[in-house]
Amino acid sequence: MKRLLLLCFVLTVGNLLNGQASLIVITNNPTIDFQEGLDPWNGDMCMFIGDPSSGIFDFDIVGFDAVSVTVSSSNVLVVPTNSNNIDMDLNFNGADITGGTIFLNPQDEGQSTIRITAFDENWVAVNFYLELTVKSCRNIERVTQRNINPLSLATTNTFSANMITRTINSVVIPRGSDIEFFAGTSVELNPGFEVERGAEFLADIRPCIN
Repeated sequence: MKRLLLLCFVLTVGNLLNGQASLIVITNNPTIDFQEGLDPWNGDMCMFIGDPSSGIFDFDIVGFDAVSVTVSSSNVLVVPTNSNNIDMDLNFNGADITGGTIFLNPQDEGQSTIRITAFDENWVAVNFYLELTVKSCRNIERVTQRNINPLSLATTNTFSANMITRTINSVVIPRGSDIEFFAGTSVELNPGFEVERGAEFLADIRPCIN
């Protein structure tokens, strides 16, 4: 399968089992772009250190009665297997799991295979493999409300840039969030920026976090 080394966007399709319809399907998310994939067994994803919103995506489980779902990383140096770096919220219909949201927060550049595995009550498993490429921080990190809204409240989310981290239009840090803005040269909080009561926010001049 052709790997995406220059452009950061995603190729995704579902996983096929015995010629049947897709069982685990990555669905669209406003923070990253999705296009129809070429490889029926997995997808590709490219993201940057310092942009946690680009590591969030949703998935659906179709035509399979899942009672348990796991997510794992093949390269723990890039995406360690702890809740600060890889986490998941699940959606239920009664006792069945119908899908969920994956949160990826890599700690270093490199590549890792992200595997989503769904099990039924007989421990029959289906998998979806996502080939992840992580690159260093951008020179300028532009933060909009669309980047903030899907972030997990269970961990600290750090936006970081080599030079400038800048808010665009109205950006509100919601209650319960723990968000950091770091940059090597300047952090620009433009008009419309607000931190709600009950949120934690830190801005500082620091080199790219990786």
